[in-house]
Amino acid sequence: MNIQALRDALELQEQAARALADDLREQIDGLQNRLREAETHLEHLAITRTTVTGLADRRPAAAPDLPEHPDHPRILAVFNHATGPRRARDVCQALGHELLPKNVEGTRARLKRLVKLGILIETAAVAVVAVRRCCAAVVSGSVGSSSLPAQLGAGRIEL
Repeated sequence: MNIQALRDALELQEQAARALADDLREQIDGLQNRLREAETHLEHLAITRTTVTGLADRRPAAAPDLPEHPDHPRILAVFNHATGPRRARDVCQALGHELLPKNVEGTRARLKRLVKLGILIETAAVAVVAVRRCCAAVVSGSVGSSSLPAQLGAGRIEL
């Protein structure tokens, strides 16, 4: 056998192997670039998830819809401006109603209804039942044609 023919055959195989290796290296480089891009995208998604979760945790819970009654938004407005304890009688007076027992009891019933809906919280303290703001819950929406206050107030109501 001719040595030169053997060398030529080896040279051809070597060139083919070198071309294949170069082609594979290019493919690997392309895949590594795509992998870096995918990892960067994953990092951005993780950051976005953390941000959205953090914002969602800060977002106030949605308050339940108020029943249709013109005094409910006004009662919440009384709480919005309250600085201390409020009796049902005080709320009735703040609403501009006459201080008759039927009006005070009607206001007390509406306060109890707001407690039942979870908008106000009722607490007992030394034989006095009080209603205070619901953890600064934001009340949104409207009742009839009047819009609700943005936040419940800081006061309490003694029933």
